[in-house]
Amino acid sequence: MIGLVSRRSTCLKCLGVALCPVLALLGTRMWVARGGPASASAQPAVDPVTIPEYQPMPEPSEREARAIARIRELEHQSVPSPFPNLAQTEVPEIIQKIGLIAGDPAEQVQQVPELVVTSVMGGRVPVAMVNGRARSVGDRVAPGWTIRQINASGIVIEHVDGRTAEFAIERGSP
Repeated sequence: MIGLVSRRSTCLKCLGVALCPVLALLGTRMWVARGGPASASAQPAVDPVTIPEYQPMPEPSEREARAIARIRELEHQSVPSPFPNLAQTEVPEIIQKIGLIAGDPAEQVQQVPELVVTSVMGGRVPVAMVNGRARSVGDRVAPGWTIRQINASGIVIEHVDGRTAEFAIERGSP
C-alpha cells in the first residue's frame, strides 16, 4: 500500500507541475481581460466642429493705406541689372606720353591677345573666367591690356593706347 500511495503522490506531483503553467496562463488572461475594450464604457459625444462665419476685413487705416500703396509701387519697379554700365576710365596722360615716346611706332602696335572667356558672373563686382582664371574689371590680362567691362555676353578689354576689343563667351559643345 505504501507503494501505491507513493506512486499516486508522484503522479499528482507531476500532474501539478504540468498544470501550474496552464493555470497561471488562464488566470492571467482572465485578470487582463477584465480591463479590455469589451468592458470599457463609451466616450461622451464630441461637440461638432464649428466653422466661423466669414467676416470681411475692415478698411485699412490711413497709415496702412499708404504702406499698401508704397508696396504696390515697389512691386512694379524693375530689378537693377547685375552688369551695370561701368564708367570708362580715361588713360592717364602720362601713359599716353610714354607710349608715344618709347620705341618705334611699328613696334608699339601690339596684336589683340587671344583670350578665351568661358563664363561671367554679375553682381556688385562682376567676375569673368578668362583663360581659366577669375578676373574682374581693372585686371591686366595681357601686356598693356586691361579688362574695362564685364557684361552678360562677355568682356571688353582696352589697351593703353585706347584700342578696345570684345570677347564673347565661348560655350563648350554638349
